[in-house]
Amino acid sequence: MTTPNYLNPMTEEALLKMTPEDALDRLVQGNKRFLEEIRKSCPHEEDEEEQEQEQVVEPKRDLCDFISKTSSVGQFPFAVVLSCIDSRMPTETLFDQFIGDIFNARIAGNFVNRDILGSMEFACGRLNETGKLIGAKLILVLGHNHCGAIAGAAASVHPECFNKNYEVESVDDNLGPMLKELEPAVKGTKPEDPDLNECKTKEWQQDFVNRAAKTNVELTKENIICMSNALKKLVEDDKVIIRGAMYDITNGRVTLLDE
Repeated sequence: MTTPNYLNPMTEEALLKMTPEDALDRLVQGNKRFLEEIRKSCPHEEDEEEQEQEQVVEPKRDLCDFISKTSSVGQFPFAVVLSCIDSRMPTETLFDQFIGDIFNARIAGNFVNRDILGSMEFACGRLNETGKLIGAKLILVLGHNHCGAIAGAAASVHPECFNKNYEVESVDDNLGPMLKELEPAVKGTKPEDPDLNECKTKEWQQDFVNRAAKTNVELTKENIICMSNALKKLVEDDKVIIRGAMYDITNGRVTLLDE
């Protein structure tokens, strides 16, 4: 049986042939496989032991073989995924990718700063010994619903609607300044109820946070271009594409925002 392409280690040759659209499709198809595995993960009791053997034992053998193949040839990730630090969204898992496939940048609220931009420039601008570009083809900004970081920023912007569950006023903390990075997305998200009459309800708060999380993804995409001339040039030269998406932590689905 031929090993599926997505299980083969990424190589320099494969990366040189890959287009940015190919990279995006690989992630999209990976999430579809992840969703299919979710559907399979609720077996009948009599099938549970057999399913566990199929899903746990075999990957261990694949991992051992993979490490032996790739330990000396370097890394050739095809995508950069900027995602939230939220523990419920492990990137390789939800896109069904493997070790060495993705450059990961994770920070609460999935925003960019100088350090993350520098990391992206490294990931996308790598050259081989002959000067050919072997960097990642795709930057995916991945937000998610029920984001605690966005909720924290919303509590600062709309204190009349959100109860703060933590103290961020101390001059010695780092959480407060970090949350301020997310305030532009919160301020750029208009409440559906302009009078804020119903804003104390859980439903209103969740809806607002989820919409602000989408706004944050779009702003982050814009900031990548505005704050990095190197990445802007790669995009203009059609070497890299930047896309935004949302992950639904309740069902495992990734949705591209501009679909």
